[in-house]
Amino acid sequence: MSGIPKSLIPNQKVKSIPLKRKIIELLPANSSSATQYSPSSNSRIIFNVPAYENCSLDMSQTFLRFLATSTSANNLFKDGIPVFNRILIKSGNGSVIEDITDFHLLERVFNLLKDTTSKSVDDTLEGYYDSKVDSTDLTTADVGTLQNVGRTYIKRLCSGLFYNENSLPLHLMSGGGGFAMSIELYLNTSRESMKETATAGTAMGYSLSNVVMQLCVTELESDVCSKYDEALCSGQALKIPFSTVRSHVSSLSVQGGAIANHNIFVSESVQDLQKVFTVFRDSSASSAASANDFVLLGGQEAGVKVNTYQYRYSTNYYPAQRVDLSGGSVQSLMNVMDSLYMVKSGTPFLATSRAAGLEPRYETDAFMLVQSFEGSGDNRLISGMNTSSSGSPIQLDLTIQKPAAGAITLQAFTFVESGYNLVINPGGSVSLVNYE
Repeated sequence: MSGIPKSLIPNQKVKSIPLKRKIIELLPANSSSATQYSPSSNSRIIFNVPAYENCSLDMSQTFLRFLATSTSANNLFKDGIPVFNRILIKSGNGSVIEDITDFHLLERVFNLLKDTTSKSVDDTLEGYYDSKVDSTDLTTADVGTLQNVGRTYIKRLCSGLFYNENSLPLHLMSGGGGFAMSIELYLNTSRESMKETATAGTAMGYSLSNVVMQLCVTELESDVCSKYDEALCSGQALKIPFSTVRSHVSSLSVQGGAIANHNIFVSESVQDLQKVFTVFRDSSASSAASANDFVLLGGQEAGVKVNTYQYRYSTNYYPAQRVDLSGGSVQSLMNVMDSLYMVKSGTPFLATSRAAGLEPRYETDAFMLVQSFEGSGDNRLISGMNTSSSGSPIQLDLTIQKPAAGAITLQAFTFVESGYNLVINPGGSVSLVNYE
C-alpha cells in the first residue's frame, strides 16, 4: 500500500451556511449599575441566560469579567482570584445541571495541572501572580497595591459545561419561561479568598463590581436553523455528552511521629466514572489568616507527607501495585501525568520549582493524587468505570506521616469526574441523565 503526504494534497474549502457570531454582555439578574458583591453582603451572583432565538452558545469562548477590589493594600487575593466557593447551574425548568462545591479548590487543582507551555498566557488576565512574584517581576506589596485600587480580571469557569467542546443550542432550551439556564455563583469567605502581604494583622475584605458574563453565540438564519434542528434531532430528544465534578470531603486525624494507615471512602453511583483528584489541607487553613496560597499537603517537604497509597474499587486496584513515595513523590507525579495523558504533551505547573535549586511544588505545597479509571483517552468514547450496579465505594488506602510532634486534622477533598448526557427534550425542558 502507498500513501501521499498530506502536504501534497491542497485543502479544499466549502462555503459555510449563513452564520453570525455575536458577543453579548449579560448582566447579573440581581444587579444594578451600582451593585457590589461581597462575602458579608449580596454574596450570590445570578445570571439568567436567555433562550436566544436561533442561537447556540459557544461555552469555550464564554467567561466572567469583574472588577475585584481589596479593602486594604496589606492584603491581596490568592492566586487565581478564588472568590467563588460554589457554582450551581440549573436549566430553565429547574433541573440541576451542575452543582460544584469547594469550587475554589477545584480551580487550584486545575491550574496546577495546566501545561506550563500554555499556562503563562492566561496568568495576568486571570489573576495568577505566583510565577511572576517568584521571578521577582513583582512583589506581593506591588500586587496588594494594584488590587486595593481595583483590578479587572476574567474567569473561565472550570465546570464541565463551560469546558465542553460542543455548543449549547439555547434556542432549543426554551422550556423555562424564556430562560435557557441560570448560573449561580456563591462568594467565598475573605479568609479563603485572600492572603496577607508582609504586613500582617490587617482585617481582610473584598468586593466585586462591574460583573459581566460575556457570551459568545452563533446565530443561524431562521430557515437554516429549522433545517439544522431537523437534521440534528428530528423531533427527538437531543443528547449532549459532557463531564462534571462532585466534591467529597473526609477528615483524617494525623498524630506526630509514627506512620499511620488511613482509609477514605467515596460513594458515587454513575455509569462513566472517569477520574478522581484527591488533595489534602490542614483543617484550620480555611479560617486562619495566612501569607500563602492554598497549601496542599502530602509532598515529602510539606510537613505532612503521604508515604504510600493505592485506590481500590471492589476487587480491582489502581494502580495495580501500591505506590511507595518514601524516596520522593516522583511516582505520584508520573501517575498524575499518565492519568491526564500528559506524559508526551507537556509538564504540569505543579512539577515546576519556585526558583532554581528549590524542590518542585508537588513536594512542598502542591501535592495531589490523580487516578484515571478510563480505558481510553478518546473523549468520543464512554470508557469510564460503571459504579451504578454494585454500590461499592471507591476506597483510597494510604499511609501518612507527620515527622514533627503534635497532631493535625487533615481535610481530604476528593473531586470525582463523571460523564453524563445533557438531554434537551422536545418543548425545551432539560434534564441530566447517566449514559445508557
